[in-house]
Amino acid sequence: MARSPKIRRQLRKAFDTEDIGLLANAGCGPATGVLLSGLEHFLDQVDAAYAQNDERVKLAARNLQLCSEELTQTNCELKAFNAVMHTMLGELGQGLMMFGPDGLCSGSYSSACVTLFGMPPAGRPIAEVLGLDEASTRPAFQAAIDLAYRDDRAMPFDDVMAAAPRRIERAGGGHLELSYRPIRDCSGQLVSILVIATGCAVS
Repeated sequence: MARSPKIRRQLRKAFDTEDIGLLANAGCGPATGVLLSGLEHFLDQVDAAYAQNDERVKLAARNLQLCSEELTQTNCELKAFNAVMHTMLGELGQGLMMFGPDGLCSGSYSSACVTLFGMPPAGRPIAEVLGLDEASTRPAFQAAIDLAYRDDRAMPFDDVMAAAPRRIERAGGGHLELSYRPIRDCSGQLVSILVIATGCAVS
């Protein structure tokens, strides 16, 4: 049986030769001879183990390459989908933005938010984006947010957010109507609150 490069390297390192017959003939005494006589079979088993391991490594590398290619393709498709959704949401004319437990708006929002609120909401407190009065309106709104994100909350989400503002008057006339939707992860945990702002003209 032809030895693998790994076995040959180990033999040269240990015995300064790859010749098993030479090693067997060089044995001194019956015990050494018996030991070296089984070396051939032992090395066959080691070679087979090396070969199996090499095949596993090749298979794992191939699977990793396929996963990487699939992930790249999925990311490309997701980016395209996000671009389409961003365009569609912008055409609706509604302001869509999300904020987390800290009350800060995320970087995901519809283009209409810039028109409705005068600037991008990303990274800003939701109360500031909505223009809520610090003394009269913000405390109740923050209390509703804190309660909505509590794990031990017993009230339904809609009941909690009933304390949040639903109508904001606009300086140039008209007003904004607001609604709130929960964004949950696969386990049902609330991770973001979606704000939907609709501009209404003066009636």
